[in-house]
Amino acid sequence: MQKPVLSIGIIFKNEIRCLERCVKSLQPVRDAVPCELVMADTGSDDGSREIAERYADILIDFPWINDFSAARNAVLDRCSGTWHLAVDADEWLDEDVSQLTDFLRSPEIGQKYSSCALIIRNYTSADLKGDYSDFLGARMFRRSAGVRYEGAIHEHWNREVGTLYGLGKTVLHHDGYVDFNGERGKAKRERNMELLRKRLEDSPKNLMLLLQCIESAAGEEQERFIRRAIAGIQEKWDTWEQAGPPIYRHAVNIAQARSMPEFDEWREQAQTLFPDSLFIRVDVGYAVFMRHAEKKEYAQAIPAGENYLEALSGYRTTYDRIADIAYSSLMFVSAFREEQVRILLADAYFFDKQFEKSKEMLATIDGGGISVSNVKNYTGILMNLHGQSGLDMRDALSEFWTQLNAEQLEEKDRTARRNELYAAAVRAFPRAYREAEDEKGFRHGYTLFLPLKGQCGIGDAAELLETSEAGRLEAILSRQEDFALLPAAAIAHALEYGARFPLPDKPLSIEAMDSLAARLLQDRERLLPLTLHTAQSADPEDWQGFCWVRGLVMAAVHAYPWRSEEQDEEQGMALARAFAKLEEAFLPMCYSAGVLVEERLFVLPPMHRFGWYCAQAFGALERGGAAEYVRLLRAGLDTCKDMKPMVEFLADHTAEVQRLLTPPELKALADQVRVILARFSPDDPAVAALKQSEAYQKVAHLIEGAAAPVWGGLPQ
Repeated sequence: MQKPVLSIGIIFKNEIRCLERCVKSLQPVRDAVPCELVMADTGSDDGSREIAERYADILIDFPWINDFSAARNAVLDRCSGTWHLAVDADEWLDEDVSQLTDFLRSPEIGQKYSSCALIIRNYTSADLKGDYSDFLGARMFRRSAGVRYEGAIHEHWNREVGTLYGLGKTVLHHDGYVDFNGERGKAKRERNMELLRKRLEDSPKNLMLLLQCIESAAGEEQERFIRRAIAGIQEKWDTWEQAGPPIYRHAVNIAQARSMPEFDEWREQAQTLFPDSLFIRVDVGYAVFMRHAEKKEYAQAIPAGENYLEALSGYRTTYDRIADIAYSSLMFVSAFREEQVRILLADAYFFDKQFEKSKEMLATIDGGGISVSNVKNYTGILMNLHGQSGLDMRDALSEFWTQLNAEQLEEKDRTARRNELYAAAVRAFPRAYREAEDEKGFRHGYTLFLPLKGQCGIGDAAELLETSEAGRLEAILSRQEDFALLPAAAIAHALEYGARFPLPDKPLSIEAMDSLAARLLQDRERLLPLTLHTAQSADPEDWQGFCWVRGLVMAAVHAYPWRSEEQDEEQGMALARAFAKLEEAFLPMCYSAGVLVEERLFVLPPMHRFGWYCAQAFGALERGGAAEYVRLLRAGLDTCKDMKPMVEFLADHTAEVQRLLTPPELKALADQVRVILARFSPDDPAVAALKQSEAYQKVAHLIEGAAAPVWGGLPQ
């Protein structure tokens, strides 16, 4: 049997979640060079051992003694390869192992080095699609170097092993730190801090220990560690040149996130002391850019963003100064962070009126890989450029849409991205937004989405706003599968220009009607007049049409500002009458006559009970029964308390009720005052004096139409 070139060592305990993923990822290396997989089980009882038995060349038991180094060394003792690579169970090797295998196959390279480091990529989100940080971990060494592990946690080699060879393209992915700073990682952080505080007591000027404390602590304790570490850097404690850049990186980013006053001071110190460090050029550069972008300081944000992208590119392509990150993780190197900066930089270019640069920056972002959270911002910048820069961005939008719907994406991802685009687009459709664009001389933002007509609701909505012929509007509406995906403003436009709705070939459920009506009536000022007009001709024989009109009126009743100064007496009364008229026709279509009597109404839903009482009340009012009108409204309110604002409005604005509430002696006094006023010119000083009198104040509401007594004053 050929002697192994590489021994891969893994210790594990209850890692059923991830162990098989880990060992399967090693197979390409095992296929390419002679390898052995040596594994130690430190006490699993979840089935992990059974997985290890299927893959390991050597499997041992090692009782857990709260010492990671002891377990690592037990594995190392069973290895026989020329090289040893340590891998954790919650890690998995990237598919591209070419750099690692080339190194192992090249004696002329391997003989120059006794140790190697590769990228440890720590993910922060469970879906592994968002943020991550990179750390150059010293994981592989020549066994003949005599290396042993030491340290109960954060185990490390016990000696320097020659020049470290950086395998910058070889990545071990790691999801063990997902939510490390949240609730999931709380126990691990507390465990780490307990050990680190004790070690720091023995080595109070150890900057590497302080760096670990900063990375595990939180809140005020973390800030105290930062200030203590920065003081040590200024005093040039041991290892200040190695620990200084990552410490300043944390300091600046924490100051940015918490709006601490030291931000500018620490940023300047970092850039002065360590201008070439990856931690400063990438991580501090990111914080500086975000600071200016959030403050809308575009002139400062633009060069900061450009510098960050240049530094990130250097890290990824030339591995410039990659040894820097052997001391701590580089935090802001993920595709998500780069994408975030590119979008915000495009936004900064736009507001700085560098429109072509904004367009070019957007073009560097692939819609097929864009994060869901960034789709809305991307779309918003496209809209701004299209509407305000003079650039026609419709081709860019079409390309973005194609990328969002790429076949290689899962349907749930495509749907999530389309929903975010929709959420950004809908703000361009309301009439008020379009009128504001007209006032400023901008092109309408909704026209950006015209290329999508026939493909999605947003495209069809744009086409609706471009159309004023009823038949054509109906044709566009008829191809909709889900009206919830059409902006309400576009449907309102179609209704205003005479389109029938619902369409005969597109029947809707009552729930769909009510939902759509509620959306439309959010623009009450525009839709209420149309609703009242439509209600006048509602035909009970047209079941769909009648229910649609009723849904509009019902939505208007709930949206109307019955108690607000925005109320209009004439409009409010018209709405109440329309509601009563429709309920009078609707309820007999749903319930038998035997149910629609007052003593049996308790079986109806509350709003239907109120509708019955409201219809009966207006019927009584038409017959001259003001007192019965009042009784029925009060009874309706007892069945549906939510309608109190509407009932109070009716009590305050129904003339017959006011006459019912006004005592005869008050009416007589008002008549006397009117006679006196008729004798004088309106601008006569005597009129002004009379209006200041106590007698006039008692009857002013009867003479001038002032606010009448509130509902609480109605007779029992």
